Amino acid sequence: MSAIDASMFELFREEVKTHTDTLGAGLVAVESRPGDPALLEELMRAAHSIKGAARIVNIDTAVRLAHVMEDALVAAQHGQIRLTSANIDVLLRGSDILAGLALLAPDTVTTWEAENTAAVTALEPLLVAIAKGLPEEPTPPSPSV
Repeated sequence: MSAIDASMFELFREEVKTHTDTLGAGLVAVESRPGDPALLEELMRAAHSIKGAARIVNIDTAVRLAHVMEDALVAAQHGQIRLTSANIDVLLRGSDILAGLALLAPDTVTTWEAENTAAVTALEPLLVAIAKGLPEEPTPPSPSV
């Protein structure tokens, strides 16, 4: 990671906190309101904002995860898919991983990426399948933290 101004990194952390809070609460709400366009728009924008913020501070693993989450939420937003409880569980696992970004310091990013790359790599194809509306397959349990 290239050197990032401390105040810029703090702004990144605040952005992530705000948007992962939105994702967490919103994804739970989607279970009772799966077709709510305003809620799906809010969730898509939260994932999109996290993706952009992570790109600015060069956290590629977070960019990858936020991107596939955004794609799944866009598909739901456009009515191409309807999010199921299993889909929401996958999205919540992604949100939990992204929430860890709010706890980082510039010197702990490399460690965060090393600790989360395998989980992100496992979630990516699941989220791609959700976005494409492919049938659900059993998902592996989340790695213990």
